[in-house]
Amino acid sequence: MLVWDPQLRQYFNEDNNLVHESAGVILINQDSEILLFFRSKFPSAYTIPAGHVDEGEDVKLAATREVSEETGVSITDAVLIKEDIIIGDSCSRGADIHKWFLYASRVDKVNVELTDEGESYAWFDLDSLPTNLTVVTKVFLNDVDVLAKLKEI
Repeated sequence: MLVWDPQLRQYFNEDNNLVHESAGVILINQDSEILLFFRSKFPSAYTIPAGHVDEGEDVKLAATREVSEETGVSITDAVLIKEDIIIGDSCSRGADIHKWFLYASRVDKVNVELTDEGESYAWFDLDSLPTNLTVVTKVFLNDVDVLAKLKEI
């Protein structure tokens, strides 16, 4: 079901499809592992901390807000590494297309505290990721440009 939520940054594209704007952060620890958590809500799979951008909200602020809300981790430095339109990235509000703003941030020892959106979390080496990833997480972690930028951070 399609839901127009005036609190979200969203628009209709040239084909009259609803597009939500979303932002997320790939967190990288001192061992060059990335944080993924298993979502307890739709879509149930491993994901990076991410979510919708609110209307009037800066996308970088939205990305860091989502990290804090979903993992309890506070970050102050995040670098934009990719902007992309992802088709087939369905959300519970009915949009199948999202304009993504992907950031990355190095973190030292952090205490991860998941909210009700997450069942469990783990730090993963980029060469040994779980197979059950959300669409957007799979797209980004299979993107050679994203992987190259992560190594630079």
